[in-house]
Amino acid sequence: MKTNYKIILPLSFISILLIIGIGLFFSINYYNINLNKTQDYIKSENSVVSTFIDDYFKELIHFAETFGNDKIFIDAEFSKESEKKALEILKNYQSSNKNIAYIYAGYKSKKMVINDWIAPDDYDPTIRPWYKEGVKEPKKVYIGTPYRDITTNEWLVSTGKALINDNNEIVGVLSIDCSINQFNKQKYQL
Repeated sequence: MKTNYKIILPLSFISILLIIGIGLFFSINYYNINLNKTQDYIKSENSVVSTFIDDYFKELIHFAETFGNDKIFIDAEFSKESEKKALEILKNYQSSNKNIAYIYAGYKSKKMVINDWIAPDDYDPTIRPWYKEGVKEPKKVYIGTPYRDITTNEWLVSTGKALINDNNEIVGVLSIDCSINQFNKQKYQL
């Protein structure tokens, strides 16, 4: 009987170790397979979101470049006729694109060209983050940091470009604000 215990006990121990080893092997393998699947899924989703963000801002960047180089916007600081045309263009563009919360131009002279808002006398666009961002690298379109609108408390992101005259002087910055809420609504419709 003692001999049976001498054989059974080590065999039982070896069997338990073997079962634990096989269980660990399959568990680790299952974990690695699922980890790889999860990483692939995350990469795929990141790619979709990245493409969505690029496409979302592509139109805004295009219009910021177009308006930023348009003589009407560059001259709107000095010419009532250009200001009137600029306001009409801004109004039409804003009403045709639901992603736009605001579109405006601020000038070195502290003048603002914007629809449906009259700037207070002490308003200085040149100290606003969107203006500073535009003059930092005037030849490039910028996409700014999210900020809260002072009147609606809504989160917005500015895309814009410096307005440069024929003498290569920065006369102002054109900015297009889009709502992050609108952005999120579109993102979840993917």
